[in-house]
Amino acid sequence: MKKWTRNERRLFALCLLLLTFVGIKSVFFDGYNPKDEKESRVIDLALEHTQVKPWIHRKVVKVKILDPEHYEHISMTHGYLVVVRKYFLGIVPIGESRVLE
Repeated sequence: MKKWTRNERRLFALCLLLLTFVGIKSVFFDGYNPKDEKESRVIDLALEHTQVKPWIHRKVVKVKILDPEHYEHISMTHGYLVVVRKYFLGIVPIGESRVLE
């Protein structure tokens, strides 16, 4: 087997370091805590609408109240925009979905 050069070892260490930082951010800093019971219900409804595989985890990262005047042409029951981020094995972010509730 070929020995790695100094630059290859540095790049590999840098990739491991960045993957560690992304994992720490995903586990500890991402996520949204609902402010009240209505937001909790809206988040539960939004999570029901997103399909996932067993190795993909979901977290709500943002909930925004929409102004009904500007969005009257869209049928919404609660008037919230919920941003759901998908993670591979709960660590690496791989996608984001926006759900209107």
